[in-house]
Amino acid sequence: MPKKLDKCVKAVQKQGKDKSSAYAICSKSTGYKKAKGGKWKKEAKQMKESTDKTYIQDFLNCICNKEYSKANSALATAVEIKLKNRIESLRK
Repeated sequence: MPKKLDKCVKAVQKQGKDKSSAYAICSKSTGYKKAKGGKWKKEAKQMKESTDKTYIQDFLNCICNKEYSKANSALATAVEIKLKNRIESLRK
């Protein structure tokens, strides 16, 4: 089992969750799941395009409402997501 997953499972169990629940919670949060053959596999994280659109819409809403400090944050997040997606696509 990957160290990150094992550490997470132990921490969640200390909070009173049973082993099965701890694995479910930690598999979701770490991205590890058991593949065929019993080996652990990390799923690739993918940013959804809808997330991009959400941040861009937030940016536009902030501009319309003259909330410029919030607009800068929303725009920066949208740009960061676009850059991460582009970098991931170039690595493949």
